Amino acid sequence: MTDTTNIWENLDLSEDHSETAYKLLIGQKENFAEKTSSELLMDIESYEITDITSDEDERRVQVYSLFVKVPSLGNFRKEILHVYEFFNVGRFPVNIRCDIDDSTKENVKEEDFLNVIKEILSKDSVKRVIENLFRQSIEAKKMATNKN
Repeated sequence: MTDTTNIWENLDLSEDHSETAYKLLIGQKENFAEKTSSELLMDIESYEITDITSDEDERRVQVYSLFVKVPSLGNFRKEILHVYEFFNVGRFPVNIRCDIDDSTKENVKEEDFLNVIKEILSKDSVKRVIENLFRQSIEAKKMATNKN
């Protein structure tokens, strides 16, 4: 006799309209390219890690890393920030760490996410890095043009 138990009956596969940190970041790629006239581009990498901290058990984390890429400099990339999405929590809240000044924002809610990202990108230290990459890109293009 065959057992007809459906082991998948508890899955909820209905459409989910909530945003993810990844989708919110990806949605900003065109804005950045437009702002920099495509001198600089935004890359997002996604990978999974296991976080082991002294005050908690190990936990799985999805990390989204935001890079600024400079096509005119051989696609050089500078890491700007990381978003940490905890599997045991769900999509939000997330933690965000700025790679430029090592600052961290914890427990960022979905409705605050883009404002916190904007706040980080508005820091003088972060703006300086991105603006310098932009200038280097322009200079590299000028040098390449003068060689021809």
